[in-house]
Amino acid sequence: VKPSTAKQILLMLEGVVSKGGTAPKAAIPGYRVGGKTGTAQYVDPRCGCYNGEVVASFIGMAPADNPQLVVAVNLVNPRNGRFGGQIAAPVFKRVMTYALQARSIPPTGKTAPRLLLTAG
Repeated sequence: VKPSTAKQILLMLEGVVSKGGTAPKAAIPGYRVGGKTGTAQYVDPRCGCYNGEVVASFIGMAPADNPQLVVAVNLVNPRNGRFGGQIAAPVFKRVMTYALQARSIPPTGKTAPRLLLTAG
């Protein structure tokens, strides 16, 4: 991957955690955070159909401007939501906040660049 491509992808992953992204609940004050949400349905092998069971996930890194830690959260059949950004992102935030403090990784002191989020 070219360095310029990697930089663009990192910026897009930060957009996921920004206001207007799919996982603002993963944001950690003082740190740039990037990540990706996921929601997947299980297929019931008996019928080959979806039975309503889901996995909600979020995988993220911090600090996004100098990634040092990665945390992945997968919740199988969560009770209080269905979507990764809604239910897995807050778990990521708690675990990553603890890990950053435990590893004495200082806040970045920088804000993420503003990204133009568009659909279509």
